[in-house]
Amino acid sequence: MSGIPGYQDSLRALVETKPLIAKSLQMAEERRAQRLADYMNGMRLKGIEQLYAYLDTAVVSFTASPEFADQVFLVCRARADFETALEATLSGYQGVAADAMRDVMEIEGLLLDFATHPGNAVEWRNAERKARMKKFGPAAVRERLKAAGLPPYSNEHFEPIDYRAHSEALHVTPPGTRLNDRGPEAPNYPSLFADLGFVEIFEHGNRILSAIEMTRILGLGVPDDYKPLMPMDDFGAAYERTQEMQVIMVAMVEGPQLLKKKLNRVPTASEVLEYVAGDIQSKSPRASSEDCG
Repeated sequence: MSGIPGYQDSLRALVETKPLIAKSLQMAEERRAQRLADYMNGMRLKGIEQLYAYLDTAVVSFTASPEFADQVFLVCRARADFETALEATLSGYQGVAADAMRDVMEIEGLLLDFATHPGNAVEWRNAERKARMKKFGPAAVRERLKAAGLPPYSNEHFEPIDYRAHSEALHVTPPGTRLNDRGPEAPNYPSLFADLGFVEIFEHGNRILSAIEMTRILGLGVPDDYKPLMPMDDFGAAYERTQEMQVIMVAMVEGPQLLKKKLNRVPTASEVLEYVAGDIQSKSPRASSEDCG
């Protein structure tokens, strides 16, 4: 729009009049520009592009099918959550990305609940707030999915650790995990953990894809000629890479303490790196697929 100054011009002007506001906005803009350049040609953005395309395709497919009409809103909301998480990851607001993925977890549960209990979709849409929260709150939904025998909810000793961690991060709790962080990343934020938002996006993206496909399978009556909405090869490759990064992050955090306890001394840097390499070899998705031939 002509006559409106560019964002960078507005930031420069803001420095003179409101320097405290300008500081955080400048940091976010610089971080966004740097990370976008770093990831521009990598697998992560290719995977997210395919995720967006899949969700758009799911909206079109569900809109055309009366039996899926009540799920259209949920898929659209999930799409918006992933957009929020990507922007927050690039600009360095990891807490915002984590909150968006908590929303996706609730959408995942509702999609699976509606797929296994078809009448619940209409009831959820029409229920009063109090009744809706009682029957369709995350804990109640998980209990129904467990009773329906749907993994991982029905797995022995299943605990909603991921959802609990996101919930604790959403509310005011003592400092602990990086999901608790609020505001922009500090200038000395470890570069390794800058990938945390992408780990979250692909972990919950993978789960929401499974929930949507489960919705389609059950809604279509488990057809013999069933096919997924579209190939997800780029997404799958990016998912594997971020899962490997998650293994590295956990190993880097837990490794020093575990080794200290085992060795009865502070481990050397090479011992920590050896521990991380071993964890990657044993836990990464690519290692698992290679073991399976």
